[in-house]
Amino acid sequence: MTTTKHMAQAVKRDIHQEVTDQIIAMLEDCGEYEQAWVNPFPTFRPQNPISGNVYRGVNVLILGAAALRKRYPVNLWMTFKQALENGTPVKPGERSTYVVRYGVYDKTIESEDDVDTSETLTEMKMFLKYYPVFNVSQLDGYVIPEIQTQGTGFLEGIDAAERLLNDSGANWVEQKGNVAFYSPEKDCITLPMRSQFKSAEGFYSVALHELVHWTGHSSRLNRNFTRMRFGNHNYAFEELVAEIGAAFLCGAIGIEAKTLPNHAAYIKSWLEVLRNDKKAIFTAAAQAQKAFDLLTESAVSLNSKAA
Repeated sequence: MTTTKHMAQAVKRDIHQEVTDQIIAMLEDCGEYEQAWVNPFPTFRPQNPISGNVYRGVNVLILGAAALRKRYPVNLWMTFKQALENGTPVKPGERSTYVVRYGVYDKTIESEDDVDTSETLTEMKMFLKYYPVFNVSQLDGYVIPEIQTQGTGFLEGIDAAERLLNDSGANWVEQKGNVAFYSPEKDCITLPMRSQFKSAEGFYSVALHELVHWTGHSSRLNRNFTRMRFGNHNYAFEELVAEIGAAFLCGAIGIEAKTLPNHAAYIKSWLEVLRNDKKAIFTAAAQAQKAFDLLTESAVSLNSKAA
């Protein structure tokens, strides 16, 4: 009876909504900092130090949100079993963070005609699985390394950002101005002069944001650029993809993401998208991951496994 009850509770759990609520809460907190901006997305890709796996897609946002909210000093995570086998068990009273993974199963399809058949028709269905992980700060006896390495195979910092930009094959120009944008019609990125930026990281984080937009061209990942106006759904969703993708890239090479020119307006438009569609953050993160993969495969290979 108890097992059946627990299974029923698990079935009722809406993981899409839970994850979306986490991201919304993070964005709402960051929305208070219009002048002294706190980037709402993680700048360090979460990793499992036991398996070496680097988490991908929406899991980067889930773990990044948890690390920010709970002020963990590092973005290293492992399962309860791994922690126990490592000799660094989870401290009493610590609560886990759930990450997700899609699974598949075959569903039997009933024939719609009256003809008897000995064949069993099936179709593949996807479902969302979730499992708990713990930050290494929650473990008893775990010694956090002074230098946290990701093992991505990337060059580090500004050199890596320059290589990503140049090796992409994107057409981009610098000109004296006050805007940065990607034009799908001209398939060209326009950036202010790098001398206008307060830091090199600022220039490259903006460039990588626009480079993620560039991946959406019809000749590449073919995202929908039609009917985009500032503040509407299509615009907000594409900006969400670009900002997540830029955060993935900046996190991988170890530079701080400093992109948005109008933070409060962007956050408001993102929140509307997320509140209206509980699966939007999953889709945006998946699109950002595709952009990340496309750009990094063209520049520097990743040696880490993906979780």
